[in-house]
Amino acid sequence: MIRLVVRWTLRKAETVGGQRVKLIKWYSLVSFWDKTIYKEGEKMKINRIVGTLWAVATLFVMLGCGGGSSSSDGGSSTVSGGPPSAPTTLSLDSSNEIKKNAYYNHYQYEAIEDETLSIQAVLENAITKDMRSECQKSGDTFIVVYDAEMNELDGFRTCTSTMKITFMADGIYVIQIKYPGNKGYFTADTKKH
Repeated sequence: MIRLVVRWTLRKAETVGGQRVKLIKWYSLVSFWDKTIYKEGEKMKINRIVGTLWAVATLFVMLGCGGGSSSSDGGSSTVSGGPPSAPTTLSLDSSNEIKKNAYYNHYQYEAIEDETLSIQAVLENAITKDMRSECQKSGDTFIVVYDAEMNELDGFRTCTSTMKITFMADGIYVIQIKYPGNKGYFTADTKKH
């Protein structure tokens, strides 16, 4: 965050062209200028300078605040998923985005045998008891694990916001996150046995 600091200091009074004016020193931490200005009985010059300074400060704040596509969750960026044909590499260092359209929530992970991957989802809307019950009755899952050829692997199901996956073999795996009508992000960490 940029903090705007302007200080006007009366240095001395002088007579210029038969008119008494004040010599003022202007300091600005935003522009790092140290400039002497004459105030000629009217505030117009100073107001114009202050207005320009506010415009410059606003520009600095706008540039500093972003326009980037990453979201903030404690200072780290969020990785967006991909479609099944081009899954994004799952991040262990940043949050991974969960979109409402589960088609774009595919993440690729290269695992080693007996490694456990823990996933913790943070959703915009909490999973209700009814949603969890419907998931369990339908045999569906909120997190799907595929092999590299996109064959769904048995034994990996969850109807909650967490899941632990222990990989039985080295290889590339694809993980799809699908919380119907919900969005948010998930974090992942790994434990090697």
